[in-house]
Amino acid sequence: MKDELTRRAERRSMRIGRSADGYVLASPFRVLVIGSLADIDAWLTAAESHARKPIVPQGRSADL
Repeated sequence: MKDELTRRAERRSMRIGRSADGYVLASPFRVLVIGSLADIDAWLTAAESHARKPIVPQGRSADL
């Protein structure tokens, strides 16, 4: 499971490491998740599902 999560994290320029509290998911600038591998999996799944949604501009019409 950790190898798959590591590959998914690397696609987002993140890394998974160990800490006293379990595992850490970190970007180059901040720690995003501290917890179990299941916590990291849930965070990556949410980030990946959000990234697939198209961005729809709000407040402007395409006809302008």
